[in-house]
Amino acid sequence: MAKERSKAKKVVSVIVNVVLYTFLALLVILFIVLFSARMNNTVPMIFGRSVLKIVAGSMEDTIPTGTYIFIDDTPFEELKVGDIVTFYMRTGSLAGSPNTHRIVEIYEIDGRTALRTKGDNAKTNPVADTEPVYKEQYIGKYVTSLPVIGAVVEFFTSPLMFFLIIITPATFFIVFEIVNVVRGGKKRGKKAPALSEEELKKLAVEEYIKAHAETAAESGTPPESEGEAAVSSDGSPDGGDN
Repeated sequence: MAKERSKAKKVVSVIVNVVLYTFLALLVILFIVLFSARMNNTVPMIFGRSVLKIVAGSMEDTIPTGTYIFIDDTPFEELKVGDIVTFYMRTGSLAGSPNTHRIVEIYEIDGRTALRTKGDNAKTNPVADTEPVYKEQYIGKYVTSLPVIGAVVEFFTSPLMFFLIIITPATFFIVFEIVNVVRGGKKRGKKAPALSEEELKKLAVEEYIKAHAETAAESGTPPESEGEAAVSSDGSPDGGDN
């Protein structure tokens, strides 16, 4: 029963470790992707989804400055007039940066489909953007605003939180595993202490008495008492004259 419990504990321990380290690895990958994207001013798409922060007022009052939005990778061909999309700017001081505007027209330029976009803020964006948006610039389609989730994402992707939540626990678990491995190696490396000559003689006598008792029990002969067991001069059981 004790062995079964010990075995069950080991199985549970292995399962917990696998789940824990898998979860930790996924967290590390996720936060590295988000952190890297934030540092490089790019948009990370994880499973076709992403969270972005609106940093300018061109979409007010539809999407206020500072709002976090949720976008998905709706196929470019399925977009329609009225959709709000996020795309990379190609020219100007914001070249390479993501921008979020509404589609006001879909048209063709030299056989290529292009989007004409415009910010909803009539004061700052009274006319449509002059730069067409092509498929290779397109990032994703706006789905909804995420005021709470967005704030959580920004909080956890900050450099301080990255180190506190990812690097510190990861370091702790790695050190913990190394310590366990070292301890396990030491335990396996320990050998049973060598028996003295007197202890070996005593053990031999006890084994002889035990074997003699078992033989007597099988034959129906009363076993000799411990004091009657013959022992040779060198301390080993004496089997009698041959």
